Amino acid sequence: MNPKLMSIFLGFLAGLLFIRTLPNKKPFEITEFLLELILHPVQFFLAMLFFFISFLANAYLLKKSFEETYLFLKKGGVKWHELLLSYTVVFTFYLLFLQSFWYTISLLLFSIIYSLLSLEFKIKNEVDLKKLNRKL
Repeated sequence: MNPKLMSIFLGFLAGLLFIRTLPNKKPFEITEFLLELILHPVQFFLAMLFFFISFLANAYLLKKSFEETYLFLKKGGVKWHELLLSYTVVFTFYLLFLQSFWYTISLLLFSIIYSLLSLEFKIKNEVDLKKLNRKL
């Protein structure tokens, strides 16, 4: 199975399970939220497991979309349907926003930060390799 399709499916399903597992009461009160987490530790553990799976899958798609956009604009080495498949992460986050705004914001922020950190590391290695090749 295509890793991007699997990441889309896992990212959305785990994100939805993360949102559904945590208490979502209106209006949001931090004391009630923390009390629910303390009184139901298994529910909290499952929510954090789903959060971890979802943010890794979505971060993979975000990283791929950044890399493929760069390659598409600079070199044209990426097919447009692969690029479009990477951008379905935006639609995934939109569907999750419909379920819960604040939980999805936390998921989105973690995914963006993690994808940019891994992207920056790869670009740094490419620059270091170019410098090394020039010295040789």
